[in-house]
Parts: sequence; structure tokens; C-alpha cells
Amino acid sequence: MCEREGGGQSDQWILGGKEGEAGRGCRMLDLPFLPFCVLLGGLGFVCVAFVSAWCQHWRGGFAWDGSAQMFNWHPVLMVTGMVVLYGTAALVYRLPPAWSGPKLPWKVLHGTLALVAFGLAVLGLVAVFRFHNHNGTPNMYSLHSWLGLATVLLFSCQWLAGFSAFLLPWAPTWLRALYKPIHIFFGSTILMLSVASCVSGINEKLFFSLKNGTMEYKRLPTEAVFANTLGLLILLFGVLVLGALARPSWKRPDADSPDSCQVLALPTPLLAMDYLHQLSGTTNVYWGYMRRAATSLVTTGATEGGAQGPVAPQLCSPSSTARSTAATATAPGSGCSSRAELM
Repeated sequence: MCEREGGGQSDQWILGGKEGEAGRGCRMLDLPFLPFCVLLGGLGFVCVAFVSAWCQHWRGGFAWDGSAQMFNWHPVLMVTGMVVLYGTAALVYRLPPAWSGPKLPWKVLHGTLALVAFGLAVLGLVAVFRFHNHNGTPNMYSLHSWLGLATVLLFSCQWLAGFSAFLLPWAPTWLRALYKPIHIFFGSTILMLSVASCVSGINEKLFFSLKNGTMEYKRLPTEAVFANTLGLLILLFGVLVLGALARPSWKRPDADSPDSCQVLALPTPLLAMDYLHQLSGTTNVYWGYMRRAATSLVTTGATEGGAQGPVAPQLCSPSSTARSTAATATAPGSGCSSRAELM
């Protein structure tokens, strides 16, 4: 089993705590991110090109008049928005330039790409609903339609919650720390649902279109081969994005960012307890124990590796991991949460 020691470009891969041939083999498997990013960008472009060529060459092109050509906007906009652009937005924080410096520009970029993806998805829904209404086709009767609409609705909730928690200034740090793993989980879940919706939609469209065409789907005409290949490309794109998100060596090092030294804002109950204690003017050793225990409950889950400890309500200046550790050792009442590197 390979473990990473350290952070940034000075990572050392070890096996059982000792370097060796196996450890060097693990380092060889640690692929550079930028070549992977170029490969993934090319694959995303191929996916958009394939779905556009399919709708243009075999489905009659594009229009915005309620006809079958208007429906062709639906697969193009959904693949472009919910798969390619959404996957790109998910990988913003994996870019090496985003590993250091303030996170606000990368937050804005992440949110903007996701918002554009959501806008394209809404246009795709408008195209398919208008086509159905113009031709008297029932809406929301297939599994594909249920899955697709649920994905878009979940995406809208995800974007609003992420905007409120990570971009609005009044969101407390402890709330960001609590919501961050939820945001990450649903981000990957929405991408998987988007891929499933696109693949099922391609299959459904082929069944409906080739059933009344010159050659049935089961005889595998050229259009079916092309569209099936498109589905595999979309699936491959989603798998690669999820793999990149799960790769530890491509994640932003928390300790290298100025934001990594944010101090958790103590909730109102703890501040009220401090105020009442000051009014009483008493000094009780049990009070310190009780307050440290309450503070550790707040900071648990927001510190790296589950480390616990009180966090003083003061600002910390950016520092390296070693300096933060030394400061914590010399001043137990003032520490920096290395997990407070929030999205």
C-alpha cells in the first residue's frame, strides 16, 4: 500500500514506512496532472463534436420552432453542460495554479462554470418540453426523463447551497467545514447521474428513431454504431473526472494556502458561556475543562485527521505546516485548523 508523506512537489511515496523499489513504482504511477488535463479536454471536445455531428448528419440539423430539429438541441446542450462543463468545473481546484494563493478567484471560476452548465441544461429542458408540447407528446413518462429532471433539480440545489456557504461572506467557517464533504459528495453524485441520463437518453432516442427508419436498431446501422460510441465516450469522460477527483496527489495542499490558517468561528453558545464566566469573575479549573471539551466538539471534523483542540477567536497569519505546528505546541490556546481550507 502506498502512502504519501508531505505535501506539494516534495511528496515521498513509501511502502510500509520505508522507501524501496515498490515505493518508487508507486511514484511512477503518479501521473502528471497537466497532460491528463489536456487529454480530458480533448475527450470532452470529442464528446461535444460527436453529439453535434450525430444530430446534424442523421437527425436533420437544428432549429428553434418546436419541430424535431428543435429536439436536437436537447442532447447537444445536455452533453455540453451537464457532462463536459460540469466535469471541467469539478476539476478547477485540481489545477496546480490553484494550489497556492487566495481561493476566491478559483471559487468564482468554479461557480461560474457550474452556472453556465446549469444554464445550458435549462435550455436543453426548454427544447425538449417545447418539442413535446408542439407535437402532442406526453412529458415525463420515461425513466430517462425522471432521472434527467432529478439530476437538474439536484444540481440547482447544489449550486445554491455552494454559493451560500462558500461565496457569501456571512457564512461561518464551522458551517463551511460541516458542509464541504457534503458538497463534494453530491458533486460527484450529480456527475454520475448526468452521465447515466445522457447514456439512457441516447439509447432511448435510437430506439424511437430507428424503429420507424430504414433499418432497425437491432441490425446495428451506422447511426447506431456512431451513437453507441458517443455513449461510451461520455462514460469514459465521467470515469476519468471521478478518478481525478479521487486521486490524493492531485488535491490542493491545504497547508500551502493562506486560507488554510483560518480560525473556526465559535458558535454563539460558546461566546455566551465566555461572557457569563467573565461576569461571574470566578476562576474554576473545571470551567476550562468544560470549555475545551465544548470547543473540541466544534472543531472535530474541521481539523486535519480528526485532530481536536480549542481554537481561539482570533485571526491567524498564513504560515507553513511546520510553523503552524510549532505555534500550536508553544501556545495551546492559539492554533490553526489545517482542515479549514474550505471551498
